[in-house]
Amino acid sequence: MSMRVLMLGPWPIGRPLHGGQIRASRIRAAYEARGHEVAFCGIYDPNNVTSEDIGPYDLAIDAEVVEYIQRSGKTWEISLWSAFAELPNKLQHFESMLKRLKPDVIQFEEPYLWPVVKALKARGHLDHSVTVHSSYNFETDYRRDLARLKGVEDETVVRQVAEDEREIAAKSDIVITVSDGDAASFRAIGASRVIVAINGSRQIAPTPDALQAVDSYFGSEPYALFVSSAHPPNARGLLDFVTGQSVELPGSLVICGSVCDLLQPHRRDHDSLRNSRMMGMVDPQLLDAILARAAVILLPKTRGGGSNLKTSEALLSYRPM
Repeated sequence: MSMRVLMLGPWPIGRPLHGGQIRASRIRAAYEARGHEVAFCGIYDPNNVTSEDIGPYDLAIDAEVVEYIQRSGKTWEISLWSAFAELPNKLQHFESMLKRLKPDVIQFEEPYLWPVVKALKARGHLDHSVTVHSSYNFETDYRRDLARLKGVEDETVVRQVAEDEREIAAKSDIVITVSDGDAASFRAIGASRVIVAINGSRQIAPTPDALQAVDSYFGSEPYALFVSSAHPPNARGLLDFVTGQSVELPGSLVICGSVCDLLQPHRRDHDSLRNSRMMGMVDPQLLDAILARAAVILLPKTRGGGSNLKTSEALLSYRPM
């Protein structure tokens, strides 16, 4: 039986780049492959996207949202999550979508749009819809770990996330997790129906032109590769790796992805980072070639819970790790 599905996310997926966007886009593709109709609504910062990134239902962090955050006196994150539920114009955007699409399923990716789903539930808009929470890690544990890394300023966020996840577990019809460990964490706080959908990846398929470009750039120089989005636990894992032991890499260290923004301030503190090539965001076809030519791929994932698309991507590149 065909269903109508409305997916909500804290980012758009028109041009999926980081792990969360990739997972959401593949979940959407899986729904559509089974004949279901899917609409996606993501929240985006207009300063950080292009027209390719944005879909027809996506909603911008505009001046009204920024003013709400500034007035709230709370942290940016907590105010941002609540803004789309508490600002009448923004909540009306979601209500209009529901009236137009009449979804059988409303699925929200990560916990950040729970305030919106909660507000829609309270108004009776979801009485005939199945509510699905699609989790990418057990956010409470991740945020606690992040607070230990960053300090007490994040404790307010930790408390709010923990409260949200308890409500999500109690009030969602289904919780989808990426691992058995995350599933156990959700069951422990009251989730009655939990489905584990592990992360996978595609086969690395570099084009001849991309391989030629990489070979021209690196020559015969071997390199160790680290790829990550701006995910603090992943950055911390690499810093722990280069700090905690004598590191002998097979060549230079090459770092790709927006994680470079987090690592750049630490560059002078570590020889391995000081001499590294931080390439930032890389075109996906070029990244395939960089993966294929790496002498070794580094995966110092020691924090953050959940799963990691870069791990499966590395495995499918058939390079040493």
